[in-house]
Amino acid sequence: MTGDWFGLRTTLGNAGVHLGATEWAVPTAILMGGAKQGLTYSGELAPYLVVNFGKLIGIHGLIAVVSAGVPQGAYGPTGHYLYNLDDVTFTEGPLGVYLDDAFLKQALFGHKLTLQAGQFGVDENFDQNPVGSVFLNSDFAYREIDGADMPGGGPAFPDDSLGARIGVSPSKAFSLQAAIFSGTPTPITSPGGIASTFDNGAMIVGEADFCYAIGGLGSGQALVGALYNTLSFPNLETGVPLAGNEVVYAALNQTFWQGSKGRNLAAFVRGAWAPADRNLIMIDGQAGFAWTGPVSARPDDVLGLAFGYDGISSSQVNLIRAQNAAGGTLQPIPDYEMVAELAYQIEITPWWSLTPDLQYIVHPGGNIADPLDPSITEPNALVALLEASVTL
Repeated sequence: MTGDWFGLRTTLGNAGVHLGATEWAVPTAILMGGAKQGLTYSGELAPYLVVNFGKLIGIHGLIAVVSAGVPQGAYGPTGHYLYNLDDVTFTEGPLGVYLDDAFLKQALFGHKLTLQAGQFGVDENFDQNPVGSVFLNSDFAYREIDGADMPGGGPAFPDDSLGARIGVSPSKAFSLQAAIFSGTPTPITSPGGIASTFDNGAMIVGEADFCYAIGGLGSGQALVGALYNTLSFPNLETGVPLAGNEVVYAALNQTFWQGSKGRNLAAFVRGAWAPADRNLIMIDGQAGFAWTGPVSARPDDVLGLAFGYDGISSSQVNLIRAQNAAGGTLQPIPDYEMVAELAYQIEITPWWSLTPDLQYIVHPGGNIADPLDPSITEPNALVALLEASVTL
């Protein structure tokens, strides 16, 4: 939006220095259901600096990335109106200025080997969902099963972590990557969210990616991976410490049609599992499609429809049943949360897009009691959002 800064942006880019920022603004209306209805707002400003040392000082393949996040809107829809598991927009977050990324990445042997170290998030490299990028609900990017089951929500903004990553791509069709992060990410209560320790266990991530093409359909990608945390986790029913915790995941992205000017129709299917005895969410399932260029005159617009499911673990169900049997206020028996989302991303200019979005949430919070009336479960919710994304 701000152009070339009288030539300064081009001069810096030629020297290997890239500065920029993106602003997301998301006014939201809870139209029905949830704990209460009303209008609210969330947003985020994300400035970044990328230094290409190949251009700057001749060290080819080495880059440095520093980025920050500035959440806006202290009363986001998820935490103050819906109390659901999956944030209806990734822009929700506590007020402040937080360091997001601060890492070095070195590519070697024609990018067949990459090394990365510093502060970053697991969601930036692993379990990617490119077909689902049109959707606003955060579960279609960083799965809620990771955020709910891993300490501190796992290493993802605003709680990124110290980590190191290695990636190997022997061919265009196959790649492997692995990383190690701090077992508990730096809490946002630390000054600026800056990671400072690496002595609280470890979270290890590994993933394999396969790219392929099917005649008559188009390109596709399959991936499988797992997260393992070395810390101890209490058994939900007995409280006895259990060693370690894991989330196993898989995903498939498939293009079904390709037209001119980048128009295409693609779909995704994702699934994940975690052990029931120590986790709130045991099963995660998602599916959806994105149609880029649904109108030939607007090849850059995207229409998407997706469904997501978070299954509450059997141990959490047994825990609530036992608490109810022991007396006191009866609690609803948890079961699942499900979301259906319809989004249409409109490209106004190359630097400005608008995304009208509707989400219908079934059993917010996994069938929790209504915070305003604990005698009933919180009703299903209908939410309307309008995301404005501006590249500055």
